[in-house]
Amino acid sequence: MQKNGNAINDFVANEAIDFILMRKENGNIAILNGTGEAEVIVENNRVGYRSITANPFGLEDTTSLLDKQAAFEHCYESNYPDALFQCKQLFESERTVKERVSDGFISYLAQFGFTVFSSFKQMCKLVP
Repeated sequence: MQKNGNAINDFVANEAIDFILMRKENGNIAILNGTGEAEVIVENNRVGYRSITANPFGLEDTTSLLDKQAAFEHCYESNYPDALFQCKQLFESERTVKERVSDGFISYLAQFGFTVFSSFKQMCKLVP
C-alpha cells in the first residue's frame, strides 16, 4: 500500500480504523484497510466488487455488475450489508459532487468500540 502515501498508510494501520474509502482515478472506489485494498466498481448505476490485495468487506468478488437489489443480496450475509451501493451513493452525494471534493474525499469507518476525531492524532477507545 505504499502508493497511497505515509499519512494514508499510518491512518489505516491504526487499530481504530476498520477501513477507509477513496475515489480512484478511474472513478471506482478504493477500500483500504491494514491488510490491503479492494475496490467497488461503479458503472451505469451498477456496482461490482473486486479484491486487489485484500478483502476488507469479506465478500466474494462479483463476476458482473449488480443493480441495487442484487448488490444488497450479495452483501446481506456479510458484516457490511448494503456496502456496495452505500459506497457508490456516498461518492455521488450532492455535497461531494457539488463541492468537487470527491477526488480528494476520504471516508472512514472506525472499528467497533472506537471513535475517531478529526485529527489523526486524536484517536481514542470508547470507555463503557
